Amino acid sequence: MTIFEIFYLVVSILSAVICTGLAVYLFRRTKAVGSTPFSITYMFITLWILAQLLSLPYVSEAWLMFWTNIRFLPLAFVPYLWFLFALQFYLQSPRLSRKLVVLLALVPSITQVLVWTNPLHYLFINNAQSGYYGSFYIITSWHWGIFFWVHAAYSYTLMLIGMILIIHAAARFLQVYRGQAILLITSAIFPLLITMGHTFNLIPIYLDLTPIAFTVSGIAIILNISSLHFGKLAPIEKEKLIEYMRDGMLMIDQNHEILDINYAALRFLHTSHLQTIGKNLIKLYPFINIPDINEREIYEIEPHIGNEIKRFEVITSPIQRQGQISGWLILLRDITEIALVEMAYKDIERRFNKVIMHSHDGIVIIDDTGKIIIWNQAMENLLTVKRSELIGRNVWDVIPIFTFRHNISSENLHTIEEEIKKGLSSGNSSLFDLPVEISLQSKNKSQRFAEFIVYPIKAGNGYYICFSCHDITDQVEARIILQEANTILENEIKERTADLEDLMNTLEKRIQDRTKDLSVLYFVSASANQNLNLEDMLNNALILILETISASSGTIHIYDEENNILNLIAFQNLDKDFLQLIQKIPAENNIFGDVIQKGNTIINADLSNEKNKTIPYPVTQEQESMSFTGNLMRAKGKNIGVLSVFQPSSKHFPVEQIALLTTISEHLGVVIENHNLQQKAEKVAIIEERQRLARDLHDSVNQRLYSLILYSSAGKKAYHNANEEKVIQHLDKIDQNAQLALREMRILIHELRPDPLESEGFIGAITQRLNFVEKRVGVDYEINIEGELDLSREEESELFSIITEALNNGLKHANASKIIINMVSSEEYFRLEICDNGIGFDIKTASKRNGLGIISMRERAERIGGSFNIQSAYDNFTCVIVEIGQSNFQCDITAMKGKFYD
Repeated sequence: MTIFEIFYLVVSILSAVICTGLAVYLFRRTKAVGSTPFSITYMFITLWILAQLLSLPYVSEAWLMFWTNIRFLPLAFVPYLWFLFALQFYLQSPRLSRKLVVLLALVPSITQVLVWTNPLHYLFINNAQSGYYGSFYIITSWHWGIFFWVHAAYSYTLMLIGMILIIHAAARFLQVYRGQAILLITSAIFPLLITMGHTFNLIPIYLDLTPIAFTVSGIAIILNISSLHFGKLAPIEKEKLIEYMRDGMLMIDQNHEILDINYAALRFLHTSHLQTIGKNLIKLYPFINIPDINEREIYEIEPHIGNEIKRFEVITSPIQRQGQISGWLILLRDITEIALVEMAYKDIERRFNKVIMHSHDGIVIIDDTGKIIIWNQAMENLLTVKRSELIGRNVWDVIPIFTFRHNISSENLHTIEEEIKKGLSSGNSSLFDLPVEISLQSKNKSQRFAEFIVYPIKAGNGYYICFSCHDITDQVEARIILQEANTILENEIKERTADLEDLMNTLEKRIQDRTKDLSVLYFVSASANQNLNLEDMLNNALILILETISASSGTIHIYDEENNILNLIAFQNLDKDFLQLIQKIPAENNIFGDVIQKGNTIINADLSNEKNKTIPYPVTQEQESMSFTGNLMRAKGKNIGVLSVFQPSSKHFPVEQIALLTTISEHLGVVIENHNLQQKAEKVAIIEERQRLARDLHDSVNQRLYSLILYSSAGKKAYHNANEEKVIQHLDKIDQNAQLALREMRILIHELRPDPLESEGFIGAITQRLNFVEKRVGVDYEINIEGELDLSREEESELFSIITEALNNGLKHANASKIIINMVSSEEYFRLEICDNGIGFDIKTASKRNGLGIISMRERAERIGGSFNIQSAYDNFTCVIVEIGQSNFQCDITAMKGKFYD
């Protein structure tokens, strides 16, 4: 191996190390503009060098071509990556258009495809001859295909455009960044020239000298990194430093002619480049002074520009060359807003002092040294101490003037002094924001009261303290007067309370009496809803009436208008002989009949009087004579009967009891009349129920039995005719009608039983019905309950009727073999589903027929505030759905069919 070959290998390895180091370094500095494509470029160059080195020893022709093809990967993509780097460097932006990046990569990507598929088309390499060059086995002759020249033209164009972009960027950058750009161009030109020499056969050496070229490039990049901080410093354009700085900048020569002016100065001075460049500054803007001294100077000006007055801070700095002044740099800083803020601050300060001085509250402010700087007029009036005597004095000398409501010892005064000092230094003190009521003693020994508040005021690095005193003397004096008035009022309240207690006792007794009277009325009204017979109810009422009015005995007669007779129905504490006399009394010519005939109340009639002896009341020698009070019982303008009360003649009913008896008589009349109407209604209901049962028996069971007779007769004939098929058909019909007759009889029998809701409850009643009817006729059932049922009595009654009607329909019409009842209950809603697997029906047709069963179920659901719905699939199943509230459930037909046919 020759010295040149050894040198070539060493330089190639060194280049690979340098390129790898650069790639790693730049990859770690991904925030620098262009560092990502530059890092990938040197990764590809490392691959290029390694592929070149691995292709040198002879293994086989395939080995040589494989590593040669690998070399074309960086050869295709390095110009593309160099262009991306140059574009980012030029734009000073790490982000490029994704579409542009993809479009630029199309030619390198196609190149790679054509390189690896070249034996199929020879568009990239037409022919290549290989052989030994010294100790190395290399390709000694290339005959390029058409697409190679497309690739070469594209790659060199990208390299040249990238260099132009870097050169153009260097013209705009500061000196340090121009050095970066020059070294970047140098690092690119040398490899470019070497590559072009190999491409056009201008270099007579068959070995690829690109590693040596990239060694030079790597050294240039290292110089960039070490001296010019490449990858650390990003170029800053002149426009961003000067043109778009906030302060205005003018540059003038020694003759005061304007050489340059930035955008901010043009905006400040309301001018343009054409109006200023080359013009004399003093003539254009005489308010800008150019100092004669060779020093930097700062001053302020207030020129009138346009329609407003501006305020600028002017900084003039001389520009020196070789110790001589060649011009001046002038900076204009717009401080108009700052000046306005200062003026506003002064105005606020003036207003603040005015507000404090005219405040109705006493205000004292001390500075951070404890000296009094503000003592307003209100405080002067409170303490009768002039401001001139206190302003500038230390607050510790003034504190003893304040005498708190309780005597304060010297130790406490010392504590107050320490707390004030603490507040001045830290802004925190136990005295702050705690209103304290204090007394103030002026020089003339008069005492006033004030609400005292202490709070800090931030001032620079320290704190001022404000003492605020609000005069509450009038409020304190009013409070004292109010306390005295409260004492007087408390005594009066005690006296009034004693009087009210006596009145309350009287009212309580009256209320007890009225409550007793009302209890009688309530009992009489409530008796109409009790399941007692009329005689027992009236006797109970009579006992309570006699007890309430403290009477000895009484009777209740009911008037038989048709026979004009009063019939005794209730009595208390009467002699047996007298009872025999008043069992049936003519409604005339006696004291009882007089109540009916006259139509009003007879009060305290003496039974010992001759005209009242028509029905003698038994009186022994030991008893005194008795008086009679009779009250007419009426209802709807009709005489119902007489309520009679007996008591000794010496006692008379007061007006209140007479009024009570009259009211009770009217209520008893209504109760008796309602009882009579209820009995009549029950009789009518019994008759109607009998008629309904007769119709149902005739329409259902009777017809079924008649059908059985017909089919049995037809079966006999078929049997005699030896028609076995007909016999079987008639027997099936007999079986079907017998089953239907049995179902309908079960329904009728169940309806005749007592109301199961009273004895069994809601779920028990449903279960009883299903066991008594459906189960006994061979219909299977299922009850599912989710949640806790909380239904009112009315809801249970209406829902049970709906369930019964739906079950009846399932048995009578649907020919169902299974019934499922689902109930879902929560706080927001209740949902009921009664589903059967019967033959179903057409809902539209049924709606047009207006079947009474469906109408009845719908009306019952609406009466309890619910909604009613029917879902049916003809020849499949039927679901009746009732919802109270909104459940948002949907009936799952598929799931329901699965339950029926599992």
